[in-house]
Amino acid sequence: MRRLILFTLIFIFAFPVLRAEESNPRPLSIKDAIVMAIKNNLTIKLSKAATHQSRSQVLQSASALLPQVIGTMSENRTYKLNLAALGFDPGSAPGFPNALGPYNVFDARLHLVDNILNLSATQSLRAAHAQNQMAILGESLAAQQVAAAAALAYIEDLRAQKEIVASEADEKLAIELLKLALDKVNAGTSDPIDLARAKTSRSEAHLRVITANLTAQKADMNLKHIIGVPLGNPLVLTDSLKAVLGHSVELNPSLKTALSKRLEIKIEEKSVEGAELTLSAAHLARVPVVSISGDYGLSGITPTKDDIQTGDLGAGLSWRFFTGGQIRGQAEQALSQIESAKAQLEDIQVQVEQDVRTSVLELNAAEQEIQTSSQTLKLAGLELELAESRFKAGVGDNQELVEAQDEMANARNSVVMALASDNDAWVNLFLALGRAENFDFKKILGSENGNN
Repeated sequence: MRRLILFTLIFIFAFPVLRAEESNPRPLSIKDAIVMAIKNNLTIKLSKAATHQSRSQVLQSASALLPQVIGTMSENRTYKLNLAALGFDPGSAPGFPNALGPYNVFDARLHLVDNILNLSATQSLRAAHAQNQMAILGESLAAQQVAAAAALAYIEDLRAQKEIVASEADEKLAIELLKLALDKVNAGTSDPIDLARAKTSRSEAHLRVITANLTAQKADMNLKHIIGVPLGNPLVLTDSLKAVLGHSVELNPSLKTALSKRLEIKIEEKSVEGAELTLSAAHLARVPVVSISGDYGLSGITPTKDDIQTGDLGAGLSWRFFTGGQIRGQAEQALSQIESAKAQLEDIQVQVEQDVRTSVLELNAAEQEIQTSSQTLKLAGLELELAESRFKAGVGDNQELVEAQDEMANARNSVVMALASDNDAWVNLFLALGRAENFDFKKILGSENGNN
């Protein structure tokens, strides 16, 4: 009873501490997110299960080439055996009985069967090995895809947080302009419509803040889902969006790297190899199979009465002359698999080239977007200052000011989108090159040259 009370008290007093630890934000870099996703994501777990399954197929294929040893043990009692049913003529010899029994028969032995020459099974085993290598490559490919998904989700979370900052800045500006309009209306130097227009602008800015927060919460949950973190655990993203300018990417070396590194190509090459081995196995099914067999054991009335050691050893040759079209069907199926695998290989090679070319185009476009949006933001700020000065001077109403405020909000959003697009393009390039798991802002993009 005392132990139960002590345990209860410890739990009660320790619970707030545990809750505090859970509520502490966890720092997370984009590299950490990639590592955690590769470790925890469901896609990785499923690909590992597929690899284990392919290994079992290799074991099953190998069993046809390995010795099979089977142990048997039996004890039979025959109450009466009709000798006439076995072909003995009753009364053919004086004193020859018509029936035997009852009697016991005990037998315990080991049986050995070994196919010492089975070319078809050998090729089937090699095909199974090719399938297993495909599964292993598929596991690595899944890791790259998950790494890219984690990196893109991380960047989207950063973009959403930047959007919150931009929308809050827009709202702050709208509040200031609303106060300016209110002061001018109270002073009688401005029309009430200016105040209504400023209030509308203020409400729209606040709505953008609400939308940005909702988007950020969704992006945060999506990132946690991908990397395998409980959705209620807070995260602090330690990296930030970076503009990687002036880092040109040469197309031809990138294409060469992608064609040699992309796992999709290697997987399809193994698929072609496996289909060709399956076709070879089908053709070799007509080749004779050479096997040896033997057994050794004890035979007697009981395990301890009149038992003697018995056994035999032999060799056999089996030849499949006619199988009702089974071998021909297997060969035609393998041929269709070869054609399909080769067509997919050609398509994957084109897709890889397209991925690289698209990534390079996206990088170039993103760099131009960053430069243009940055310039647009400066011009929008200048336009806003001029519009505010004109309104304060009483030159006109605040229509120009509200429009300039909207332009400023759009410019801020364009800068954030351009930064995110640039970082997304880098992730897609690494994925196109088959190196998505190596993506890291600090080591890959050179954070010392980036702009926050």
